[in-house]
Amino acid sequence: MKDKYKLGIDIIDEQHQKIFDLIEKLYENIDKKGLEIIINELKRYSLYHFETEEKYFNNINFKLAVEHTQLHNIFIETIDYYYENSEKLNKKKLYAFLQTWIKKHILIEDKKYTLKENIE
Repeated sequence: MKDKYKLGIDIIDEQHQKIFDLIEKLYENIDKKGLEIIINELKRYSLYHFETEEKYFNNINFKLAVEHTQLHNIFIETIDYYYENSEKLNKKKLYAFLQTWIKKHILIEDKKYTLKENIE
């Protein structure tokens, strides 16, 4: 994971790295069953990660916690959709979506909880 994606919060940075690693696994030459396994693992780990972030929000009184949590929920709904429709799934499109989502989410949304003006 490039330094520009690091927030300076060790546990969250480590979890982001794991998510990047799971996304990279999608690009490997895997069959439909393997794709379902990775999507499911990505969902499970993302839920764990989002729980960590949301606990962190409570500890720091993050003003935008509700909005940020909604973005997490939308991501999980999207992953559920991909899992349920994996037989029609274009692996390259999924990979592109996930790469774009995680990078934008960290650089734009996650960076917000590192800024003092967003902490009560």
